[in-house]
Amino acid sequence: MSSGLCNGSFTMTYASLKRVFEEMERRGEFTASIGRSIIALTLLTSILLSAGSGPASHPLTISAFVYACLSVIGILMAMRQIHSPIFPYLFAAIDMGIAAFALTMLAQMHNLSVSHEFSLPLFSLSFVFLIHASLRYRPNLIIFSFLTFLLFLFALPPIMNVPFVSSGLLHKTHGHAVEKVSSLLLHDIGYLPILFLSAATVLLFMIVKRTRSITELALRDAQKASQLSRFFSPGVVERLIANPAGHAQSGSRVDVAILFIDIRGFSKIAENLPPEKVSEFLSEYRTRVCEIILKHGGTVDKFIGDAVLAVFGAPVSHESDAENAFNASLEIDRELSRWNSSRNRSNLPPIEVGIGGHYGEVFAGIVEAGQILEHTVLGDAVNVSERLERLTRELKSKFIFSDALVSASGTCSIMNGFEILENVQIRGHSDKLKIWYRQKKAY
Repeated sequence: MSSGLCNGSFTMTYASLKRVFEEMERRGEFTASIGRSIIALTLLTSILLSAGSGPASHPLTISAFVYACLSVIGILMAMRQIHSPIFPYLFAAIDMGIAAFALTMLAQMHNLSVSHEFSLPLFSLSFVFLIHASLRYRPNLIIFSFLTFLLFLFALPPIMNVPFVSSGLLHKTHGHAVEKVSSLLLHDIGYLPILFLSAATVLLFMIVKRTRSITELALRDAQKASQLSRFFSPGVVERLIANPAGHAQSGSRVDVAILFIDIRGFSKIAENLPPEKVSEFLSEYRTRVCEIILKHGGTVDKFIGDAVLAVFGAPVSHESDAENAFNASLEIDRELSRWNSSRNRSNLPPIEVGIGGHYGEVFAGIVEAGQILEHTVLGDAVNVSERLERLTRELKSKFIFSDALVSASGTCSIMNGFEILENVQIRGHSDKLKIWYRQKKAY
């Protein structure tokens, strides 16, 4: 019998992951707008501290003013939740364009070469903007920011007539010395900061990429744990997630105890209730029964309408599986008695169930089919437990346990009130069974 545990998936689909990361990026954009404000404030502060330094402060002043305006726009957009996938790239391009423009203006004012731009203190602004781009949780945005900065950095100088070699240096050197010094500046010294910026870009890319991967893994595990915890005990869930490639995933033959629990007269109960009330009733019933099953180390393998199929011994087996199944049955009976007392005070009809229990070998495992992860239990033992539950109607019994379950549980000596029937033939099973049953008592 295959278990349709739920209609949802135990693994996150691409669409659901995309939605989660889009939400992360939206929140990251708000964080980035705050970061942009901090950068703008830092730039404005540096201008105030350098007041009176002359024309050298002009590029920084222009950059700070533009960036401050951009910060205000970013904050307003974040507060109004105006977001588009293109916005982070647009803002990153503007950020890097501002940094490159400020550097080029400074180089033009002091007749410096392009290589000298990289040695200016203002070049460190590119590192700040690069780190700022990483706040948006997009690895590709970091690479985009770096390449955009290089594009602006080498495209603006020809437009603004900034030479690749400083004119001041040319006037002070002669002949072959000019070529030698120029080569030294361009290749050995001038472009070294670009190498550091490239290394920073790679490291930031790896950090953000790893962060997204860890986040994705955590999301998958969290959803899987959330889904599995509805049917498995916490200890079993932890083992399944920690060892997804174990026997539970691949499947194996194991001896398990199986309980098949069904409500008596459910059709009549549902007939007199509106659909939403039927849903509420089933939800409360399943909650009470499933909590007891999980408490005793069992697994809710399947819901079949108002019936519950519980397995003890898969995906994790214990020596006391049969005993746990037996004890869970008795506790379910006691819990329903308490519930019926409450229902009686509210003039609601009592709830009666039949429980069939058996112990035997099955094939059990967690099997993934596309986006659905389901627990599968196959074997004659499953059918026997279901047939024993049906037999409770004929014998007017709450419980019917096979002798295999009673013997495996070690409860033969304490089966007070139970009667024994030998050579019982059930449909779909060739061997005759010895069963233990107890007459129903009024709730």
